[in-house]
Amino acid sequence: MHIFSMTCKAESAIDRFGKKSERDRAIRWFRDHSITKLYIESYRHGRLVPEARLRAIRDDFVEAGFEVGGCITPTCLNERKGQTTNACFNDFVTCFSDPSAVETLQEIVELTARLFDFFILDDFMFTNCACARCKAAKGDMTWQDYRCDLMLRISKERVLTPARRVNPNVKVIIKYPLWYETYNAQGYDVIRETDLYDAIWIGTETRDPDSPEAGCRPQTAASWIQGWMNDIGSGKCGGGWYDPINTSPHTFLEQARQTIIGGAKESLLHCYDYLGTTTPGIALHDKDQEVQDGLADAEAFRQEAGDLQALAGMIGDMEPYGVLVPKAPNQIQEGNDEAYLSGFVGMLGIPSVASGSLSAYVAAFFGVQANGLDELADSIADACCKGTPLVVTQGLLDIMGEQGKDLPRPLAEAWKSRRSNRRAPEILHLTDTLSLLQCPKDLWELMTLDSAEIDTLRNRLLRPLELEFHAPAKVSLHLFRSGERRSEVIENFNDTSAEVQIRFGGFDRGDRMIKLSLPSSNRVSLCRNSQEGYTITLPARSLVVISSHD
Repeated sequence: MHIFSMTCKAESAIDRFGKKSERDRAIRWFRDHSITKLYIESYRHGRLVPEARLRAIRDDFVEAGFEVGGCITPTCLNERKGQTTNACFNDFVTCFSDPSAVETLQEIVELTARLFDFFILDDFMFTNCACARCKAAKGDMTWQDYRCDLMLRISKERVLTPARRVNPNVKVIIKYPLWYETYNAQGYDVIRETDLYDAIWIGTETRDPDSPEAGCRPQTAASWIQGWMNDIGSGKCGGGWYDPINTSPHTFLEQARQTIIGGAKESLLHCYDYLGTTTPGIALHDKDQEVQDGLADAEAFRQEAGDLQALAGMIGDMEPYGVLVPKAPNQIQEGNDEAYLSGFVGMLGIPSVASGSLSAYVAAFFGVQANGLDELADSIADACCKGTPLVVTQGLLDIMGEQGKDLPRPLAEAWKSRRSNRRAPEILHLTDTLSLLQCPKDLWELMTLDSAEIDTLRNRLLRPLELEFHAPAKVSLHLFRSGERRSEVIENFNDTSAEVQIRFGGFDRGDRMIKLSLPSSNRVSLCRNSQEGYTITLPARSLVVISSHD
C-alpha cells in the first residue's frame, strides 16, 4: 500500500494547532485527502514550537490513528542567536561554522527526538556560506571538500549522536533536494551522508516547467531523481517529497505521478499549511503568491488519490527496465550547458533507468553526468565493439577528449571535427548503434527536434528491447516487468492530445490492455493497428498504463 504523508509547518503548530478545534479540522482534512502519516515541524525560520504544544499535537493525531513523526527545517539558526553576518545566498541558509548556530541545532534535535521516534531534516541541511569564519576554517581545502566535511561532522556530532542519546529508538532521515548537480558544492555528500543516516528522502518537487523561479525543470526529472536516489540509497530511500509552490493542479499531479513511477514507497506532501489552509504562510523567498493554487492542487490530488494508489499497486512490485541514464555521485555540473540533462531524457520518450554506477545495460544515454564513473571510457569502447546502442552527448565527448581518453574511432573523429560552440539541438548518427547529441544551452529546445528525428534516436536505443515507440516530444514512456508480466506507463505532458504508437516484438509480443487512465474521467482506447502494434490517442496532460496479462 502506497503511503501518502504530509508535513505540518511550525506555523501551523504554533498558530493553528493550539486550538483543539483546529486539530480536529486538520484530522478531517487529512482523512479526506488520503493522508495516513504526519511529520510535525518543531522548528522553522527562527520559530521553535514549545514542547507541550508538540506533545499535545502528537497525542491527538496518534489517537486519531495517524503515524506521527517530527520534522526540522534548520534555517535562520544564526539569526536566532543574533548572528546575521553569514554570507549565504539568502537569509534562510545557516552558517554551520557558527558555534552558536550548531548549539541551537542540537537543542532542537534533542527536543524533537524526545517526542518522536522518527524525524526528517528538511533540505536546508546544507551551507554555501563564505563568511570570514568559514574562510578561516576552510584553509587550503576546496569549498566543496570543506563544506562536505563540515556537514558530515555536524550530522554526527550535533544531530545523530544527541538524537540517539535522547531516544535510542529514533530514526533520523535526511532529505536531499532536487538540485542534484550541486550537492557537493553545498555540502551534501550523498554517499557518506546516506551511509550515516538511518534513511534518506529525495525532493521530487519539479514544479511548473514554465517557472524560471522553480528552475524550469522537466516533469520527468521527478521519476529520474527518485530512481537515482533509490539506487544510491540501496534500500534507504523512503520516498519523494513535493509541494504546490509554483504549480498548477496539472503540474502538482504530474509530480505525484512521476514520484510513484520513479519507485517511491511513500509520497510526502509539503505541507498542510500550503495545501489545507487559505493562509499558507511564508514560502521560499517570502513569496506567499507562490502557493496561491494550493487549495486547487489539494482538490485535484484528493480526486486522484485513489487512482494514484492504483498506479502504485500496479507497478510497485515490478522492476523498471530500459535505457541506462547514469550519473556519477558527487560530481558537480552546475554551469555546464548540460546540467540537469538526466531529467530531460524522459521527455523524449526514452524509458530511463537511473543509476549511480555503470550497471549492466542493453542501451545507454551518456551525458556529462556520466563523467567520473569508473571505467566509463572502457564501457563505451566495449559497447561500440559489441554494437550496444549508445547516445553520447557533445558535452561528455568534449570532456573525455580534453582528458585525453581513448575514444572509439567514430567518437574520436567526431570530437576532432565538431568542437564548436554551436547551441542548436542536433543529432548525428555516427554508426548504426552510436549517436551523438548536441544539446542546446536551453535544454527545453530539445523538445523542438522533429518528431521523426526523436523517433529514430529513441528506437535505435529500444532495438535490444524489441520495442518501437513513436510519439512527439513531451510524451514519456516507462517500462516495468515482473516475470512474464509487462507494463508500460505513458504520460502526455503536452497541452494538446498526442497520438502515440507502440509496437512489441519477441518475448513482449502479445495482447495489451488498458489498466489505468488518469484522470479517470478520460476515455482512452487502445487500437490495434497490426499484429504487434497499438495506437493510443492520449488527451492533454494525461497518463495511461497498458499491460500484458496478470
